[in-house]
Amino acid sequence: APGATAAATAAGTVTTAEPVEGPTTTWRARELVLGVGALCEPRLPDIEGIDGFEGEIFHSARWNHDVDLKGKRVAVIGTGASAIQIVPSIAEEVAHLDVYQRTAPYVIPRLDRPYLGWERSALRSVPGLRRVVRAQDWFFRELQVPGLTRNAKLMEPIRALSKGLLFAQVRDKELRRKLTPDHTIGCKRMLISNTYFPAIARDDVDLVTDPIRRVNAHSIETVDGTERPIDVLIVCTGFHVTDSPTFELVTGRSGETLTEVWGREGMAAHKGTTVHGFPNLSVMMGPATGLGHSSMIFIIESQVNYFMSMLAKKRELGADVAEVTARAQDEWNDWIRERLTESVWVTGCGSWYLDEHGNAPAVWPSWTWLFRLKTRSFDPGAYDLRISRDRLLTGV
Repeated sequence: APGATAAATAAGTVTTAEPVEGPTTTWRARELVLGVGALCEPRLPDIEGIDGFEGEIFHSARWNHDVDLKGKRVAVIGTGASAIQIVPSIAEEVAHLDVYQRTAPYVIPRLDRPYLGWERSALRSVPGLRRVVRAQDWFFRELQVPGLTRNAKLMEPIRALSKGLLFAQVRDKELRRKLTPDHTIGCKRMLISNTYFPAIARDDVDLVTDPIRRVNAHSIETVDGTERPIDVLIVCTGFHVTDSPTFELVTGRSGETLTEVWGREGMAAHKGTTVHGFPNLSVMMGPATGLGHSSMIFIIESQVNYFMSMLAKKRELGADVAEVTARAQDEWNDWIRERLTESVWVTGCGSWYLDEHGNAPAVWPSWTWLFRLKTRSFDPGAYDLRISRDRLLTGV
């Protein structure tokens, strides 16, 4: 979509375009919900020569299914959440795989197993059992919150679990050293896999920790002078999170885009959803809503409940414009930033959770139940609720 405008009228506009410079269409809407998510725009690495690579190259989020990897020499740049899924899935298929690692991640066991027959029967027939099982999973994940937000030493059991998995699955001491993280657990995304370490330990897979100097037409050269030939380059270098290009597409009532406002002041939104200066705009998975330990579905459901409560209150009061006040937004974000100061995301390392202002606007720094409680109902006192100019002029 080329652009959207959250105007001070009842109806903002959204302009869409067909692919490859097709015709544009302008839509008018009373509410604009930005639901693109946080991990939607791939971030490509700034590596010398990468544009001159003559083999196949693609980002993990834009997978080229027409490329046959069988028998090819493949390089994967990055060792984040995408890479730990991709590496095990292609290691047996390719002729050789080079995995370029900048920072070793914490990998913890995937404690999955098939449900037994009697368990499946019980989950189908015993009233409330599925809710109890789900609540149990949620509860144990919430136990990580104090360690992530206040005292990193409380994460030691999970760090020991990751260390134990590495020791059990990788016997080579030098490779194990390369795969051992040197940062505080939780400050970067914790990864879950039972197959990543065994894939890295294969004889036809090399873990490269020397920085990349440049990408050549058919190879990658590292700073130690080693040149490794490749046929396919898979880029697993994450996404634009705090600087998403989608923010350029949304313009507020002052004529500034979200990119301009958030670039100047840092990402901020009331309850992670509404933004001062952008009336009738709601952002799903907005600032300070991401999680490092639990399910984002819980957060999204909370935001949807808040949005629906807002619509009901506007209808009740006869208002068609809702804009959060600057004071309410500032108070909310002061509360957020105060709780982030001791968190692992700010003190533990640098990561995509942080923005250029040193804040961590990508994560929610508290219990998920508290977010659900705070978004349970719309808070009209935090908003300027009014009738739009359109209705005042038309009397409709």
